[in-house]
Amino acid sequence: MTRRCVSCGNAVKEDAKYCSVCGSNLSDTIGAVRKGDATGISTSDAQEIIQEVQRLYASVPFIARPMVPSMPQILQRIPACARKYTLQQIIDLLEEAHAQGLV
Repeated sequence: MTRRCVSCGNAVKEDAKYCSVCGSNLSDTIGAVRKGDATGISTSDAQEIIQEVQRLYASVPFIARPMVPSMPQILQRIPACARKYTLQQIIDLLEEAHAQGLV
C-alpha cells in the first residue's frame, strides 16, 4: 500500500516527515491514526476513513491540486453550528443543496 499525504493526496515515502508537495506534517497525522487517539474512532476505521479521503484527493488532477483547499482549510470553514448535527444529517443537507443547484 502506498502512503499518501492526508492534505493533498501526494504519494510520499514511508519515512517522510513532511509532504514534498504541500509541506504538511505527516508524522502528526499518521501517529494519531496509529494510536487510535481520543476521537473514539477505532484505529482500523480511522485508517479506512483517511485512506478514502486520500483516494479522493489523489483523484484530483495534479495541475488542479493547488486550487483545492487542504483538508484542514476545509474543516476550519465548517460553521460551529454544524457540530450539533450528525454527519449523515450534514451529508443529506449538502446532497439536497447540490440537487437544487445551491452548491
